[in-house]
Amino acid sequence: MPFSLLRYGAIKPPLGYNLRPTRASTSLRLSLRFKTPNTTTCALSTAPAVPNLISEKNTAEPSADDVSHGVRPDQPNEGALPFEEDDTKFQEVVRRLKEDGEAYGYNLLYEAAEDGLPDLNSIAEAKQQVLDALYRADSEKLLHAFQRASRDETYVGSIPTTTFREILRLLRPEVFVDPYKEAFRYLHPNHVEQLGAAQFETMFLQFVDAVRDVTRMRRVAGFRLGTEEYKCILNCIRSGGGADAARAVWKGMLEDGVELDTPCYNLYFEALCWSNAFDPVESRKLRVIPYHMSMRLPVKWDQQRKAGFTGYLVGNMGIKQEVVKLFGNMVRTGIVADEKTFCLLMTAMAREGDTTGPKSILKKVWDVDVEALLSQDDNALQSAKIPPTTSPVYPSKQLLFTIAHIFGSNNDIPTALRVVDHVSRKFSLAISREVWAQLLEWTFVLASRRYGDRKSDGAQIGQLPIQSVERLWNTMVSEPYKVAPTMPMYNRLVRSYWTRDMVAQMLSGMRAGRRAWLYKRARLNRLVRLFGEAKANPFAAGELRTSSEAMRKQVRLLWLYEARDFAMVRGWVRLLLGGHRFKWEGVDTLAWGLRGLPLAIEEWGRFKPREGFTYSIHAGRLHFDPREELTMPVKRTESTLPGVMIVQHLEDGFQE
Repeated sequence: MPFSLLRYGAIKPPLGYNLRPTRASTSLRLSLRFKTPNTTTCALSTAPAVPNLISEKNTAEPSADDVSHGVRPDQPNEGALPFEEDDTKFQEVVRRLKEDGEAYGYNLLYEAAEDGLPDLNSIAEAKQQVLDALYRADSEKLLHAFQRASRDETYVGSIPTTTFREILRLLRPEVFVDPYKEAFRYLHPNHVEQLGAAQFETMFLQFVDAVRDVTRMRRVAGFRLGTEEYKCILNCIRSGGGADAARAVWKGMLEDGVELDTPCYNLYFEALCWSNAFDPVESRKLRVIPYHMSMRLPVKWDQQRKAGFTGYLVGNMGIKQEVVKLFGNMVRTGIVADEKTFCLLMTAMAREGDTTGPKSILKKVWDVDVEALLSQDDNALQSAKIPPTTSPVYPSKQLLFTIAHIFGSNNDIPTALRVVDHVSRKFSLAISREVWAQLLEWTFVLASRRYGDRKSDGAQIGQLPIQSVERLWNTMVSEPYKVAPTMPMYNRLVRSYWTRDMVAQMLSGMRAGRRAWLYKRARLNRLVRLFGEAKANPFAAGELRTSSEAMRKQVRLLWLYEARDFAMVRGWVRLLLGGHRFKWEGVDTLAWGLRGLPLAIEEWGRFKPREGFTYSIHAGRLHFDPREELTMPVKRTESTLPGVMIVQHLEDGFQE
């Protein structure tokens, strides 16, 4: 339904809005008529005015609410973005790129020649491109060139050992896998499929297969894999949390007599502790509550664990037992542990609800007494026992992240906040945005209301006041931290306001998040334009300082983030319009139903839910289904007032 055509009979456009229809989509209008006005107590024209929470300031300077929500002044407003003026052209360029498969395709490797025979000239050119990519440290170009060059079966075996190790070092997951984690974590698999993109698991396995093929050809040529080669393989598996594959590689390392070191153990520990943790379903099951723990217990050989609980086990042969045993072997062989080792050891313990072990490690390694910290003044605990900055256990933001995660996932946000603050000041560490994201995420989880069966499965453990998200947000975006929020942060703030029925604050947060999405969309528009220009004229790239392969990666990565942000804004609009909430705090119910909602539909129509929505008004409930033809916009009505009915207006009049 064209939302710009929604009007209510006999209501003057409130708050300066002129809801004028457009000739491009003049099919019908929807209005309310009263057949028996005597049955009503309040005329529509005298409905109370809605507070000024719908009007949006379209200025370059952020409002006071925007500043409190962390909107940066350098973010342009909607009217200043060039893509808004040429959105149709932008979509056409994106469509062509998707059809070409160059910017949006997820095949990391070039396809073989159509006739199945290698092109000798192409192979010779690819070998030269491998050297050029090594010189420029261009990982994207190296992967594509090396795949083509390896069609020559003797090529991989002819590469010197030092050069081969450098090739493996550049084919690192920090380039090919890690940048996509955050985007896929908040994208439902169905949404990824609708975008026409590959799932994260597919992308990860494709990358691992590429590295595996490289090492396999090396072994076929008669070379043995050493410590550096095995570490590269472990690092690739670590990036996707493949615990089973990591165990197989570890077994091969022991059989080959590879000399193990601290990075080897760290990579293996990380693969075990974060197994499947980047899956959208599994990532929501890391919280330690009785129900989750019961679902992670070992099962019989003929049974399968439920989706979301396949990453690790607890109890006998669980994650804690496995990592602690490996750590004992590490110490007995004289391998020195570093900060990352202890952080992963604490994570493994916390996975099974053990917070006593991490507290002991914090005390012995970094002289952080958590129990004393919670009961005494922080100034009295500023110990002079600080390791030198050259020490392998000197803390970094990784320790702060681990503290926030282990205590947050164990339902103890107050302890997480206290210890993070203490450690950051003791060691003069800045609290990174990733640490704040962990604190805000677990605060949101623990401050959410529980209903039905969730009241009895342990979900109420560590319950926080419902205002906790807003309080932490205000601390985060204020001095001295002044953190620039990410879209997932906005998502948690907006949903927190929705649960508290605070429509004014919710809309303010939605608009701040929408500006962040628009800013990202403008960057994508510019990048797509540059990519198109470079493709049309490679010798006039101008601003481009990277290979076409790296450019493709930047486009598809930013496209995924833009799609993720758009999905979040659409989710907010679904809550605003169809969340079955029309008794907002401080807003008259009648005014919101008759004036507020139509204006909200007008403002947020661009993000209308695909499946339609139902919203409540004083006279009943209306359901809109945009998938159906515009001649039938109203699926059902449930009138609660006598004498009120819905009528359908056509261009030449109206029909009752």
